[in-house]
Amino acid sequence: MSLGEGLRGLVLLGAITSLPELAVAVTACASGTPMLAFTTFSEAPRSICALLAIALTGCFIIGMIERRGKTILRMDYDSLAVHLCYRAGVVVLYQLR
Repeated sequence: MSLGEGLRGLVLLGAITSLPELAVAVTACASGTPMLAFTTFSEAPRSICALLAIALTGCFIIGMIERRGKTILRMDYDSLAVHLCYRAGVVVLYQLR
């Protein structure tokens, strides 16, 4: 198994474990109770972790596609975005404990 296959498996596992919360949120929105959808989705730490993983993966992909060479604190913009997203995710997960 290569690194690419393992990474695809981890992303797929994260997406699949978040599907029940997503189904409840979509059903709640369709039935006209968006507050239930928000509460269901925001109170599940797995969903927050999945959203964090998607955001971090997006930052990494954008960083690999676009290289400008500009830095802040000796970090590229994508590295800074990953750092800030990760810290924000940890704060949110800490608040949900």
